[in-house]
Amino acid sequence: MARPGATSPSWSVHVKSRRWRPGAWYSTAWEDRGWLAAGVTAMRQSDPGQRGFGLVEVMLAVLVGSLGMLGLAASQVLASRMLDEARQRSQATLLAVDMHARLRANAGHRGLYPVHGLGAEPAPVQPPDCRQVSCSPADLARFDLDQWARQLTGRPGQGPDAAGTLRACVDVSGRLVTVALAWRGRGVALPDPPPHDCPAGESPGPGRQRGLRLSSWGRGS
Repeated sequence: MARPGATSPSWSVHVKSRRWRPGAWYSTAWEDRGWLAAGVTAMRQSDPGQRGFGLVEVMLAVLVGSLGMLGLAASQVLASRMLDEARQRSQATLLAVDMHARLRANAGHRGLYPVHGLGAEPAPVQPPDCRQVSCSPADLARFDLDQWARQLTGRPGQGPDAAGTLRACVDVSGRLVTVALAWRGRGVALPDPPPHDCPAGESPGPGRQRGLRLSSWGRGS
């Protein structure tokens, strides 16, 4: 048995803890288990302040996600609009190049080609098909303009469907040949040009005016 006053520090602390409250002879293990149960109970109880903070985080996440989806949808709409504008301009460019090629093939009779308002309505007189029969220069000019007008309006079997309400004019000034087209775009509306002013005056309708002009110098007089 240890001598009085020679006890180890751990034993003295244990004895002191048992003598701290006289009469409370319960084990320290039971006391520790009580504290553990109290801690578990406290953890299970939700703090209203913490719960509200979690809901705010969820709402912010939903808001940010919604804004991202709206931005993605807007970018898709803008990309579709830009692709449509590019397609219309590409078709207009091809049509202008085609008319210049027709004029070069009938270069000696460029004076028969100036015209305004092509694409608004079909030609009143159907010219002969110069691909099947021999045509005079005047008949060839009428045939070229009729075929080109059919491409503008996109009539079946007569070339690409030039969507966008295309209007066109051909102007010849000496050797300078100008082919101009106008159509209705999908972007911001632009002011309408003055009437009967080739190339700008071929208005396809109110607002959203788009236009293209292609000029070249022809051969011969």
